[in-house]
Amino acid sequence: MMKVHPNTLAAYLEVAKQAAMEAGDVLKKYFRKLDASMIEEKAANDFVTDVDRRSEQIIKNHIITHFSDHAILAEESETQTNTSPFLWIIDPLDGTANYIHGVPAFAISIALEIKGELCVGIVYDPIKDDIFSAVKGQGASKNGKTHTCFSPEKSE
Repeated sequence: MMKVHPNTLAAYLEVAKQAAMEAGDVLKKYFRKLDASMIEEKAANDFVTDVDRRSEQIIKNHIITHFSDHAILAEESETQTNTSPFLWIIDPLDGTANYIHGVPAFAISIALEIKGELCVGIVYDPIKDDIFSAVKGQGASKNGKTHTCFSPEKSE
């Protein structure tokens, strides 16, 4: 396992958040404004839009600006591999079918894998402006506040 300082993981998380929010602005701008020319069927019932591609490019550009030596695996483009132990995994529009049909249930997903281990992840819902994030060893949060799903109690 590669040792990464917790403050470094926080910096990676911040870059992911900034990228997602910037791409989220594009998703909001075109939500319920697509026309047929902006939609392509990649395979049966598997669609991509111009907005998917724009969102992905924004995220990739943002990451590359901060970490030019990191590899990127993104849904709508070829994998940019190198010998870096860092791999960003991007779904620029998770829920494309909902987006196409005007259903406000979609998100941007970004994760960072370091030497094969997932260390940072975010899911951004641009409609609700909610960011769900997790950092390995530090728990998960919604909009920067740690949430607990349940509190284990002792059974007697």
